[in-house]
Amino acid sequence: MTVDPTLPPALIIVAPNGARRGRDDHGRLPLSPDDMAECAALCQEAGAAMIHMHARDDEGRHSLDPDLNRRFIDRVKDTVGDNLIIQMTTEAVGQYTPAQQMASVRKVIPDAVSLAIAELLPVSEGEGKSMQGDRDIQGVGEFLAWVSESGILPQYILYDVHDVQRYHQLKMSGFIPSTGHHLLFVIGRRGQGSPADLATMLAAHCDDTPWAVCGFGALEYPVCMGALAMGGDVRVGFENNLLLNHGDTAPDNAALVQQVAGIARQLNRPILNALEARHRLLK
Repeated sequence: MTVDPTLPPALIIVAPNGARRGRDDHGRLPLSPDDMAECAALCQEAGAAMIHMHARDDEGRHSLDPDLNRRFIDRVKDTVGDNLIIQMTTEAVGQYTPAQQMASVRKVIPDAVSLAIAELLPVSEGEGKSMQGDRDIQGVGEFLAWVSESGILPQYILYDVHDVQRYHQLKMSGFIPSTGHHLLFVIGRRGQGSPADLATMLAAHCDDTPWAVCGFGALEYPVCMGALAMGGDVRVGFENNLLLNHGDTAPDNAALVQQVAGIARQLNRPILNALEARHRLLK
């Protein structure tokens, strides 16, 4: 493979648990604040500069409870300090409304947050029209402006080409603030997809906003390899995939981070630390 010497340094994000998996899926899946802190330290040492966390309650269930999320964040912060960007999720998982998602972020005030356009601004199937009223839409716009003004790093989650196109329309209109954010292209969410889907989404991405990719299951390795070769960032972890490239179960999340860090080094892409990532993404 010919390496482009102009490719930027790479950001590695780890998503250690997600909303749905449990200990039956993997014994090292972090469910408590202490679990997450231990995982964060190992992943940071392996090359991650950002951690995408799902807080879990005492029964292991995904939760956007602000106090619980703050406990997870503080515990990880106590362990890794500023060596990781700690990203809160707002994933609804069919449980939370856009208003509840936004209210949780306003109470927690995290360093970084992931926001799915399709969840905050759902559209009706076949019509492409928002399912929310004008007042609700205005509230989302005010929230996104507040996120930017508060110095929180937003990452917009985009699931398909339609999401990418909609993101650019919202940004061109001024609804999404134009600076200081990151994108995540998700491949294979519903068990269908291929590495070629990344090229399709990139073709619809019409500016230089930095982006990362994550792939479900066996797609994780090939889409991350493609993203690193094309100048993108990557997200790996047990939220989306439990397997190493050769098919064996990864012993922990750090092993998946080490795997993509090795690819980045082969492509002569330096790996960003948290300070460098903040500087790049918040400018």
